[in-house]
Amino acid sequence: MIRSLTLVSVMTLVMYSCGKAPVYEVDPELLPYVNQFQGTAAQYGHSGTISELVAKFGPMSNPRERAFCDLVDGEPPTVMVNAETWETLDEASRESLMFHELGHCILKRVHMSERNSMGTPVSVMNPYAIDSETYEKHHDEYVAELFTGKKGVAN
Repeated sequence: MIRSLTLVSVMTLVMYSCGKAPVYEVDPELLPYVNQFQGTAAQYGHSGTISELVAKFGPMSNPRERAFCDLVDGEPPTVMVNAETWETLDEASRESLMFHELGHCILKRVHMSERNSMGTPVSVMNPYAIDSETYEKHHDEYVAELFTGKKGVAN
């Protein structure tokens, strides 16, 4: 009796302690941007480790779409990037795109369409692509806003 009770207890413990292992599958071409995001997040006091993420190139329902974040309960956060568009982007635009999508998937940020008096987006979470010149000019403010929520892009 005690033996079968112990067996049931052990099996119950195993069933409840064995959750799904975290999924981390990042395309090698996207990995430097994910690593940069993690390092920057750590500088702003966020956990520097992303334990669960899928980031890959894949099809878009809208061919003009550059990328998207897919958040589905029970599944790892997924960043899907349009490969054709990716090939046309410069380094600043790639970083901006990945930080935007990781902002959705990891930080759970929503779009922010606010602009300053000069019409410049105040957040990398802007729903429209920020050109690389603007992103580079305001890089530090965009990164700070992404991780702190404090707007800093001046006129």
